[in-house]
Amino acid sequence: MRTFHVTTKVKVGGVLLAFCAGMVNIIAFKILSTFVSHHTGNLSMIGLNTEASEVNHAMNSGLLLLSFVSGSLVCGFLIGNDTSHRGLALYDFCLLGVATLLVATTVLADQTVARYLAAGACGLQNGMATSWSGAIVRTTHVTGLLTDVGLLLGRIIFSTMMRKLCGKHLNDLDKVELADDISKLSILSSLCIAFLLGAFFGGYLEQAMGAKAFLFPAAIAGIMGVSYSVYRVCNHHQWLFSDAENEVVDVPEDVLAGTGVFANEFCRGDDVVQRVRREAFILFQREFGPITKEACDAKISQIVEETVDFKQVSDDMKSSKVVLHI
Repeated sequence: MRTFHVTTKVKVGGVLLAFCAGMVNIIAFKILSTFVSHHTGNLSMIGLNTEASEVNHAMNSGLLLLSFVSGSLVCGFLIGNDTSHRGLALYDFCLLGVATLLVATTVLADQTVARYLAAGACGLQNGMATSWSGAIVRTTHVTGLLTDVGLLLGRIIFSTMMRKLCGKHLNDLDKVELADDISKLSILSSLCIAFLLGAFFGGYLEQAMGAKAFLFPAAIAGIMGVSYSVYRVCNHHQWLFSDAENEVVDVPEDVLAGTGVFANEFCRGDDVVQRVRREAFILFQREFGPITKEACDAKISQIVEETVDFKQVSDDMKSSKVVLHI
């Protein structure tokens, strides 16, 4: 069963990014006369202005959309997949890219291109928000977050109040699911509150500093990027331009826990095993420090060759402290 767990460092990072996004969005609205962190309205305006033959306005909305997508596209180049492997991906370059784009927005604040740079920064930041144990988290807009908050509240109320009214008690499985939902709710609520506070603080900064207010969220993103880079290089002994994240292939839980063809493929050493080997190599490095790929492969091969039962493979891997990221 999936359990939702996010480390304190990741929680703080997400809250800081949501706070920055709230600031950027309000400063952009007051300085550049447009919102840049969410684009449902822009997509609607493209249709509306096209229908009204307002080509210039439609193009402006279209370029804001394209800038946001371009930022996410750059993030896709820097981060290998959609699951957070702390210390194993180029998140630092994404953060430094956000900071650079916001500095450029400050310098070019009196030019039309500034709004597109700010939208690109939001797209790049939003691309970093990845799947955390099954909960999709975004930091530059709150529509999806509020939807998830409503769903979680509904499940929590049903699990507690309704069952009590019916005279039923929570079993162990219900308690685990309830704790899981409460944990998710705390994260999503924190992000929403951080975005709101960022919007409030951004309005205050714009009144005090004008366009230079963009430098405040840029400084936060830059400090986070440099700190993460030092952590990744010094703590994980990676090169600055490491591609270790691209070697990680997450294996879905339903595939690994399945039977029949999937279990047979695992025992034969087919493609699934190759994926697990790549995953195990990264996790061995995280758990024990530098290790050669040959040594990791030898251990995994031994487990696979000596085992004909999938359950035994799973137990052996757990005893070897190889915990698959699912």
